Amino acid sequence: MLFNRQTAGTLVVRGNEKLQARARSIVAQATGAANGEVEQALSAAGGDARVAIVSLLTGLDAAASRARLDEASGIVRRAVEGS
Repeated sequence: MLFNRQTAGTLVVRGNEKLQARARSIVAQATGAANGEVEQALSAAGGDARVAIVSLLTGLDAAASRARLDEASGIVRRAVEGS
């Protein structure tokens, strides 16, 4: 299931309340961050789990993380490895 870059592997990372809860879970699993950190990162990222993951793993702010993702064609692994 890959459409509109709204997935991380086979996991959907944007959408309604149920999907937002799933996004929090995905970010926590991907980063090992505490719930408070996950909430802050997702809020700063405008709900974009990919940006939140890159931000938490690299220490960059949301804008820099988004730019890094853009440079990496939206691929989280490449964006993180570029740090």
